[in-house]
Amino acid sequence: MSDPEAGGEPRVLHVTLQALHLRDTKNFFCTVTLNEGMIEGGAKQRTEVSAVTDKPVFSSRSFQFASTVEWAENNANLAVMVMEAVRAPKAEGKKGSAKPYGNCAVDLAHFQSALEAGEAIDCQLDALPPEGNESTDAMGTVTVKLQLKDASESQRPGSDGTAGRNPSSTFDHGSRQYLSLQVRSAFNLPLTPEGKPPSVFVAVKTRDQEINDAPATTVVHGSRNPVWNQTLILECDPGSSTAVLAVVNDSTNSLLRKAEIPLDKLTVAQKYNLELALPPGDSRMYLQVCLHSLEEPPRFLKENPDMLRLEVDLGALSTKLLVPSPEVVAVLQLVSNEDSYVSSISRAVRSKTQLPQLPLRSVKSSSSWDNLSETLAGSRQASSATNGNGVAPEWSESFVFTQQRREVADDNSALAIEFFQRQGSVSPIDELDPGADKMKFIGFATQKLQPLFNDPRILNDGEHKAFDNVRVHLLGLPPSAVSLRVGLQQASVFIEKLGRLSSTLKVLPGQTAEEPERRGMLRNLCRLDLPLPSAIRAVLPPGVDGGSLVSHSFTVPTHQNTAESAQRSIPGMEFNPSDPTTQIHEISSDPDDLENLKRQIQERDLNIAVYRAQIADMRERETGLLEDMNRARQQAEQARQAPLSGVDLDGLDRDELEHRFSVLLRNYQTERKENEKLAKWLKQLRDEMRSSHKATQEHKRLQEAHLAQAEALKKLGVENKHLLRCKATMKDQE
Repeated sequence: MSDPEAGGEPRVLHVTLQALHLRDTKNFFCTVTLNEGMIEGGAKQRTEVSAVTDKPVFSSRSFQFASTVEWAENNANLAVMVMEAVRAPKAEGKKGSAKPYGNCAVDLAHFQSALEAGEAIDCQLDALPPEGNESTDAMGTVTVKLQLKDASESQRPGSDGTAGRNPSSTFDHGSRQYLSLQVRSAFNLPLTPEGKPPSVFVAVKTRDQEINDAPATTVVHGSRNPVWNQTLILECDPGSSTAVLAVVNDSTNSLLRKAEIPLDKLTVAQKYNLELALPPGDSRMYLQVCLHSLEEPPRFLKENPDMLRLEVDLGALSTKLLVPSPEVVAVLQLVSNEDSYVSSISRAVRSKTQLPQLPLRSVKSSSSWDNLSETLAGSRQASSATNGNGVAPEWSESFVFTQQRREVADDNSALAIEFFQRQGSVSPIDELDPGADKMKFIGFATQKLQPLFNDPRILNDGEHKAFDNVRVHLLGLPPSAVSLRVGLQQASVFIEKLGRLSSTLKVLPGQTAEEPERRGMLRNLCRLDLPLPSAIRAVLPPGVDGGSLVSHSFTVPTHQNTAESAQRSIPGMEFNPSDPTTQIHEISSDPDDLENLKRQIQERDLNIAVYRAQIADMRERETGLLEDMNRARQQAEQARQAPLSGVDLDGLDRDELEHRFSVLLRNYQTERKENEKLAKWLKQLRDEMRSSHKATQEHKRLQEAHLAQAEALKKLGVENKHLLRCKATMKDQE
């Protein structure tokens, strides 16, 4: 960025990628570069990788560049490069590949007068093919919106065209706070006086605010168990001690239930996943709260150069869940040893006991808030709930951890992500079924942190590293992938830049803001957070020991690498491309290869455990489907016992005939519905049986490969002993 003292007042150029219409359907991402004088190529930002489409829409499509606006003198331009993602990273610490797809540029001097006058400029640019491409036709169009603002203007209320205020760029106020609430759901709300389910919304305010000015969720109509999954952000005035959470009946504008949140009991920048009791009765609400503050950070964070701030942006799953759920929650944590966590998860999956649990704090009375601070800050951070009912769950949420460098710079340190969903359906009208509000562990993913230290741009320049295909292992379901963007920098450096960063972020949505915009504001608040350090091994799920997590992805060497290793293999274990057992491991007398084989056997054990869990789950589902099918057959037999005889109908009176006809009609309708259910169950049963058969075959194949690999390992050990004896003999002879 240009130095303000070098000439010209610094201003902020706002760039928004409004629309892209490209010629091909592929995975794309964009880089936006401000080429301005001596810093050409330096001010560069990028989006995340899109799904396969010809009209990509990016969540990170808005960018800001500081500039002295000396564009005519410096021949400045804004360059947009459209990149095609060719291949995802094959291994941790390795980069995926991408190639230029199209590029375009805006001559900023041409629009300088209009931008300095405060106008917003929309530019539709042709994406030209990269150099070396035989075709000269445009690869598509890119629509860019440009707007120039003063750095101080970004701080003023409503300067961006929406209601609300942005945080100050300095710490002189020392008391401005924002409370973010991610309202998941409520259960067992009371009926209306007319005996009907209420139509409700949730509003939050401080005691001094008016209810009409309070941010609120949308209305869920006719439900005792409403699900919102929405974000609310409340700006707390200096001296505010309590936030009031109200559940309001929209039909009568009357208060159904309320709860108070004491702000002084919340640790700043810590996310609390709460179950709030709403007396009287058994009404409950599930939500996440976090207090964001711009107060002066602790002194030891400013003076300790080894204290690092890790920022994680959680994207979306690449596929939708096979078992739909209205609430899907992710839990993030840092762990010190990846391999140990793999073993613990493997044991938990095999035994189906002590599986990870969603970190939930139950608040049943005012005294419960006093113990809330006992939770270690940032140990296990739960996300907001997102919809997984027929769609791929998407969070678009940020998480922040503060750790000592030695705790996260280790080769085995990793970021762990666990996924949970509500395990039972909840009727919107009836009372809550026992256990229907519980969250079930459905899978996990891991990403090592070492690649962040291998890239100097991450730690030194504050850039983010994108992990677009982090493998997610879903129990009993096909694997999926999740996208991450991770940044790492010294806490002291972050504090120095915090004032400038806060002046460019919008954190308070307007009254009419949609949920995507609200979540964008929440990400901005998280970008300003600096939580207290947490113990990396302290809070782990029950049954998970060692403070470790695993990337459950299995590496199968290519034919080329396996063929090379076969040249130094034991006689009798020659490489055969058609044999799956010889494609999985390398046989060598090298001690490093011996360790690799042991590691692969551990991975294979975990794979077998996952398949066993899948088979057991499929068998349980098969048993349930068979029971439902038998029940449907019994009901069909009962329906056939209706009075069907036509003998002596002439002797029956009209009332009896009408009665028999109504019984026959009712039985026919019931039998038809049951037959439709039976056909659906039979189809599902066939699909489950095919999946079970396929999983059984895969399990058998893996067991055979495991036995062959164990035998090879045994032979390798014998060969190693023989080799050591030969070396000792040669040494004696010498």
